[in-house]
Amino acid sequence: MDLPMKIEDRLALEDLNSAFCYLLDNNDVPKLVGLFAANAVYLSGDKHAEGHDQLREYFVARTKNGPRTSRHIYSGLQVQLSDENRASGRSVCLSFAQSGHPPLPPEPFMVADFEDVYVRAASGRWLIAERKILPVFRR
Repeated sequence: MDLPMKIEDRLALEDLNSAFCYLLDNNDVPKLVGLFAANAVYLSGDKHAEGHDQLREYFVARTKNGPRTSRHIYSGLQVQLSDENRASGRSVCLSFAQSGHPPLPPEPFMVADFEDVYVRAASGRWLIAERKILPVFRR
């Protein structure tokens, strides 16, 4: 049985997902890693990162061969509260990504389902504890 969710928690989880897309697209790795719990797990295809150090390496590696331009658009967030400090969520993300500086020709990279687990930190802030990226369409 799903627990009722306070509107401020719902909005905080929406903001968390929006921040993920924005910070990833703007290559702000320190703030991006800060959206995750210290022991977070991130799974995307055969790529796996666990904890802040591996997450940092994973996101920095996106630009190791030069500039990476991307835009991630998420929608349809469905959230279920497990208890007052834990929730699960699912959304759809459309991403455009290419190497190089903008403007670039529009090329969709992937449409994927995001399956998430969120935890509330001692500060009261929601964080991503687990994100599984499940491609539905991929270039």
